[in-house]
Amino acid sequence: MNRRDDHFPAALGPRKTLGPSLMLVVGILGISTASLWARGSSAGGAELAFRRLILTVPILWLIARSRARGEPVDSLARGAPWVLLSGISLAVHFSAYFASLARLESVAVTLVFVSLHPVLLFTIEGLFPPVRGAARSGLRLWQLTGVLLAVGGSVGLAWDESLRDDGDPIGIAYGCLSAVGMVGYLLAGRRASRLLPATIYARRSYTVAAIILAMGVIASGGTLVPENGLEWRIALLLAFFPTVLGHTPMNAALNHLPATVVSTAFLGEVVGASILVWVFLGEVPPDGFWIFGSAIAAGVLVVSWPSRRGNTGPGKTPLAR
Repeated sequence: MNRRDDHFPAALGPRKTLGPSLMLVVGILGISTASLWARGSSAGGAELAFRRLILTVPILWLIARSRARGEPVDSLARGAPWVLLSGISLAVHFSAYFASLARLESVAVTLVFVSLHPVLLFTIEGLFPPVRGAARSGLRLWQLTGVLLAVGGSVGLAWDESLRDDGDPIGIAYGCLSAVGMVGYLLAGRRASRLLPATIYARRSYTVAAIILAMGVIASGGTLVPENGLEWRIALLLAFFPTVLGHTPMNAALNHLPATVVSTAFLGEVVGASILVWVFLGEVPPDGFWIFGSAIAAGVLVVSWPSRRGNTGPGKTPLAR
């Protein structure tokens, strides 16, 4: 049986692993920094997304190599369709996210629309049961409560602010497109993470996304390489914090938790990023942020809380109750 190395971070060593709930906490903290770094860049959405990913791949390659310890390299064909779908979806998600961030004045409002993916995922998982032989991704009652609480907070925040003061239709459309990309990324990642170790899957998915983004940047006449030292620093910060420390542990958590739970945990970025840009950039959150943001944070806490019956691993079926 192949050894599965789907835990994070690698620096802890091959025998020490993080539980799924802690993976989500680390991931939320990581992804919450993305808006902070992106606000300092003058690059376009696809350019930022490409630089972020292309600098992440070597980091993950080094992590995977340091943990392999002489084991055979995974076949490129293993999970290839899911990796391809994941990479395409991630390219859509990142490029649309940065484009939305550039069009809307408030990070909080941008993230509300970007974070609509739990609603879409919950609908998809409810309408289309898992294929035969695949692990079920049912939600427990308390997890469903957390999903509804977090999504309700997001909807309330959008209604409170964006429709009055920050309702750029194009920016909103980009945010919704980013949410659709996240749905594809999480659903494909759920399948791929059962076939590949997290660092290998992430590296391949990020590579596919980077290639697609590079073609888009070239076609639009953009610049692939950062133009100055500031842009290089921003690209490196985006690669390390929100990608390596953010998305990668989230990918690992997909092997233990339903996609809807991980998707809801991403809503923590709405709160985390809004607070970071407020503290460091002076961008004041919307008036309703403290009420609706608290609901989002509470919902994320509920779905991330570890079950007393243990985590749901590969091949296990969570009980929906």
